[in-house]
Amino acid sequence: MFVSLDGIELAILRFGETVTRDVAPGPHELRAHNTLFRRRQPLVLAPGEHARFSVVNRPGWGTYTLMSVLGAGPLYLSLERDTEPAPLRLTGHPVS
Repeated sequence: MFVSLDGIELAILRFGETVTRDVAPGPHELRAHNTLFRRRQPLVLAPGEHARFSVVNRPGWGTYTLMSVLGAGPLYLSLERDTEPAPLRLTGHPVS
């Protein structure tokens, strides 16, 4: 997924990846797209406020039918603001 904030590209995210940025308080616009579907989320941040979002590719109506016929189908995009505090998350690389 391609993610940008205020028109500036933040990252190209793959499954399980995250991106973090410090931004100034005030109005912003978060955008995400998976080349087929686009979502945008306007937000206003107060000084010291933290905002977390989840962006997910989801199968929808007709996805599995098209996958069985064509071998590929549309994955719908959802962009949602997380309302719960972030749990402790440890990341790393798998051991070979």
